[in-house]
Amino acid sequence: MSADTCHVQSFSSKNTFVFLVGPRREKYTVHKDAFIRLGPVLWNIMLGNTNTARAGTMNWKFGDEDLFNSFCEYAYYDTYTSPKIHDPISGEPYDMDELFYPVGRLGSQHDFLYKTLWDRYRSPSGKHVVMRAKWKWISSFEWEEDRINYLMRHANMYVIGLAYGIESLKVLALYKLADALMHFVSRRTSTVSLVKLADFTYAKTKSEDELRELVSIYAASRYESLVNCPSVEDAFLRNPAFCLDTLKQVAKRRQFEDRLSQHKSAINAKKLRKEASTKTLVGTSTQVSAKKEESSTSRKSSKSKKASKSKKYYSSSDYSSSGE
Repeated sequence: MSADTCHVQSFSSKNTFVFLVGPRREKYTVHKDAFIRLGPVLWNIMLGNTNTARAGTMNWKFGDEDLFNSFCEYAYYDTYTSPKIHDPISGEPYDMDELFYPVGRLGSQHDFLYKTLWDRYRSPSGKHVVMRAKWKWISSFEWEEDRINYLMRHANMYVIGLAYGIESLKVLALYKLADALMHFVSRRTSTVSLVKLADFTYAKTKSEDELRELVSIYAASRYESLVNCPSVEDAFLRNPAFCLDTLKQVAKRRQFEDRLSQHKSAINAKKLRKEASTKTLVGTSTQVSAKKEESSTSRKSSKSKKASKSKKYYSSSDYSSSGE
């Protein structure tokens, strides 16, 4: 969406508002109705008794034109498009959503991440995040800039929602960011994107914020690979709150893994008991069959002996009769 796209000639100045965007302060004219419905903060900015509302113009303080376009898209359509990822060979842009397919859980780290994000982060429509796999090149080091841009777009949209009090935008941005982080953890990636995301998050938000919680959950899920990483250690030193939040999530992860281990042990024990019970039943059944066979053989032997004695008796009787 460009400045020209936002501007509609058929609307009078009373129904429009101008944002000055980027270092060149390019004018973006938008419809007030699309923005004031998002909450009281924007309503006051555009229609309240303020100098900004009377001027009908405001400086956009959150970033460049691409970010503003995403915000405009959300104002008009209640969603926004994620940044593109580029093919490292052809440079062709791809839609991230078209490159995923469902996969299973991938180990204890991913179990913790998957379970936590599944329970906590959903889209405004109630859709859960889903563990999905990507083509290998998506997480290649050469395209770290793409990964940073992708993650930072969602973090920025969350901060915009926070500043303007748009709860639904915060929910959507958290959902998209959680969905992206769950995919990136499944590949060997550099820590540049995590450090930049953490620095931005802890600079723009306050204690107990949901974005901080999400970033610390992700860091805890990759804690083993982060411990000896200088850039992450520097990030911890710059942001002690990030370090503390991550340690809290690591403790929760340990508890989760302990419960998971106990659950698996209980399942294995139940399986072993069942197998032992089955073997016992088979053994008992074999013994019963053997006893029945032995009893049958014994009866047959007894009958055979009786028949033999009876034959001898009748044979001797016949002989005596013939002698007479």
